[in-house]
Amino acid sequence: MLHVHPENPQKRLIEQAGKCILNGGLVVCPTESCYVLLHGITEKKPHERVLQIRNLPRDHLFTLICADLSQLDRYSRVGTLEYRMLKSHLPGPYTFILGATRLIPKRLVGPKRDTIGVRVSAHPVCQQLLQYVGEALVSTTVKLPGWEWPLSAESDLVEHLKTRVDCMLLAGIGRTVETTVVDLLADPPKVLRVGLGDTGPLGL
Repeated sequence: MLHVHPENPQKRLIEQAGKCILNGGLVVCPTESCYVLLHGITEKKPHERVLQIRNLPRDHLFTLICADLSQLDRYSRVGTLEYRMLKSHLPGPYTFILGATRLIPKRLVGPKRDTIGVRVSAHPVCQQLLQYVGEALVSTTVKLPGWEWPLSAESDLVEHLKTRVDCMLLAGIGRTVETTVVDLLADPPKVLRVGLGDTGPLGL
């Protein structure tokens, strides 16, 4: 458990969590929406643990969380219109559904799909962790089976996850509202889930 400052995270703690991810670990991290579970894109073992923690089906559509748009562009197919939408609303509490590139393992996009959710977090802790790791990470909201809301209190995170993850970056109480999800592959684009991100500026 690493208690990190939410606005000015301690570099040594970010490095500790980053090394954990680079070594194949599973990390709890705050974002501007909810706490999330993070692991490397190519890592199978932490991915299996996420499936167990969340009780998710194997064809669940996962989200990649990126440090910036240039990093996002490596993993998703972005046209001119999509880029304008992304640039206007990221970083922020939005997840956009886009076409996945071949850098994304099939287990993350599902057997019959070539799509992936992508987001860029504005939270300083998450941002600095992503910058240290140097690549996008698989992100899943910390929401347990049978729970109506994601875990937000540090005490709940510790109680339910301390033996199931490798590292926890704790930065105070988190939100319980997830990101707004927008499908940019639909014609026209459509909001799939109304969450923390304001849908008004999307113009949909």
